[in-house]
Amino acid sequence: MQFPLPPIRDNVHHWIIWRNAFGADEVKRCIDLCETLPKSGGTTFDSGTAALPAASVRRSQVSWVEPTPQSTWLFDKVAYLCNDMNSKFFRFDLSGIYEPLQYTVYEPSADGKPGHYTWHMDRGDNITPRKLSIVVQLSSPTDYTGGDLELFFADPGVKAPRGLGHVAAFPSFLMHRVTAVTQGVRRSLVIWVGGPGFR
Repeated sequence: MQFPLPPIRDNVHHWIIWRNAFGADEVKRCIDLCETLPKSGGTTFDSGTAALPAASVRRSQVSWVEPTPQSTWLFDKVAYLCNDMNSKFFRFDLSGIYEPLQYTVYEPSADGKPGHYTWHMDRGDNITPRKLSIVVQLSSPTDYTGGDLELFFADPGVKAPRGLGHVAAFPSFLMHRVTAVTQGVRRSLVIWVGGPGFR
């Protein structure tokens, strides 16, 4: 396992950026694994109705990474990053990762409609609530146009730094979005870490 440089906290906005947390070789290994998995259109709890078509909220393709012998290294890596960031900064009461990891691909459709995900929170329907969200950037900033991860603290949103292997972590109740990807392909890995409800 590659051990990256320490993470940095944004003391104003209370989120963490860990630059180059994944090395280029680890990014490639992650993509190679994820690209073998079946893809489906990204959905949300509120999308897909006649009043709110899924594509108006989110346009992406997703795959789900389950714990397997081939993905053990990835789950170990994510657990290490999560434990380190949480112990140093968030100090949430966390109990584990209870959902598959989400590999997400944003790109323009064949008819030119951009990939995107509008403002949302990472609420889940599991017994254990989502408390910490982690996003691993698997594309170089030169691979795509648009596609910024923005966190909502005020209008406009605050953009997370872009970089291959960068990791952003923030409370799951924080509003965030991925802006329109108008050219190229943006790949990411999203992890939700659960624990007892906030009180």
